[in-house]
Amino acid sequence: EDQKILRNVLIEGDPGVGKTTLVWEMCKEWGEGTLLQQWDLVVLVQLRDKDMRRATNLHDFFKFSPDSPVNEIVYQHIRDTFGERVLIIFDGYDELSKFQKTETSIFNQILESKLLPSASVIVTSRPVATATLPDAFKDHTQQHIEVVGFTKRDIDKYIKCKFSFNSDLLQSFKAYISSHQFILTLMYVPLHCAIVTDLYQMYWRKGKRDFAPKTVTQLYTCFLNSLLERYLDDHSNYGPQRLSIETLSG
Repeated sequence: EDQKILRNVLIEGDPGVGKTTLVWEMCKEWGEGTLLQQWDLVVLVQLRDKDMRRATNLHDFFKFSPDSPVNEIVYQHIRDTFGERVLIIFDGYDELSKFQKTETSIFNQILESKLLPSASVIVTSRPVATATLPDAFKDHTQQHIEVVGFTKRDIDKYIKCKFSFNSDLLQSFKAYISSHQFILTLMYVPLHCAIVTDLYQMYWRKGKRDFAPKTVTQLYTCFLNSLLERYLDDHSNYGPQRLSIETLSG
């Protein structure tokens, strides 16, 4: 099954469930020679990168290091072979604007096999955006994969690893999620699991026991506040009155 060359694959999932992590791991294992070896080249195009979203031609995908001769060699190989034995991964199709999904865009040209007709393509996307994929891609999708996030066993494994350095903290957190069902429900999304455990660790170290968000919005508000607190701790000489978008981005 691993040696079969598929043309079109759609990987779908809600925000934070691990779509990007999955394709990063696929690329890593391809580089190590343990996965996807039926392809000579795997190209990961992360569409959350604004420079990638601005691409208007194939060459724009290989401007990571403009002075690198390797990029030019790779580009020439892909162009000359029409993408044969090349796997292109568009990670985050939902990041594209309506204009970037037009029929003449570089992305749709590849998805519809008008450009690089011999290439294989994997697309990751949130479900809300998959309806806007070109029909030529959807009609020839050979595998449709849904990433659903963590199981209860995954959550238990994660927190055991996360808090392995402190058994008291581990037991405290286990007791906490057993009495806060909503928090446990959130943790089935890997991103939320990471946020919840980070926040609980911070509250626990400060001796606080009032961490109990009741909505996803409250969870992200707590997380943002924690980031601001850490920023101020690292830049204590500025003081709260200096906190602004400019100082955060600087």
